[in-house]
Amino acid sequence: MTQTDNRGRKKAMIIAISEYDNFPNLEFVKNDGEMMYKTLKKIGFEISDKRKLIGKVDHDTMTKSIKEFFRGDDVKSSDTLLLYYSGHGVPHSRNDYYFVTSETRSDKPDVEGYSYDELSKISRNSNSTKIVKIIDCCYSGALGIPSKGDEKSKALIGKRKIEKSFEQEGEGRFVLASSLGSQESFSLKDKTCSVFTYHINQGLNGSEP
Repeated sequence: MTQTDNRGRKKAMIIAISEYDNFPNLEFVKNDGEMMYKTLKKIGFEISDKRKLIGKVDHDTMTKSIKEFFRGDDVKSSDTLLLYYSGHGVPHSRNDYYFVTSETRSDKPDVEGYSYDELSKISRNSNSTKIVKIIDCCYSGALGIPSKGDEKSKALIGKRKIEKSFEQEGEGRFVLASSLGSQESFSLKDKTCSVFTYHINQGLNGSEP
């Protein structure tokens, strides 16, 4: 086995849904996805075309891609997996939270939405022991994820976790949410991207968020 195999690979998946049939479109989310794609590629993450879902994303495509990303036969225990999501998110009924796909209905998010419980289950059963999930959407704190401080401080926490907790020999699973359970997430004043994603990218590109 080569040294590269021992170290594992750094792989990322980008989901940035900006076009919706039943929810307001989020044009700036396209920029979120492209920004994260460029930054993660720059710092050494592999992102294949099928793991770059930006714009209009249907439920089946998203479900299949996430499953393959975390549970594919090519995933090794030494691999670092990073999933980034930007778009609408909605709490529904008791302790359920759904990522909104392009065709999700507001009255039935459990039908065409993608549940966070499902994401947690799939990632928990992944062969990888180094997993980062960055969730940039409204009410993401409803997931029960610790969310400390404003966007800058949360982004700084994320930057440090990615840099220090997931080094070649490190292990761990980390989730970073952009908002509290009762909060919405916002774009910058010029609406070019979300506030949270902007600060994450600033940090990963070498600037203090």
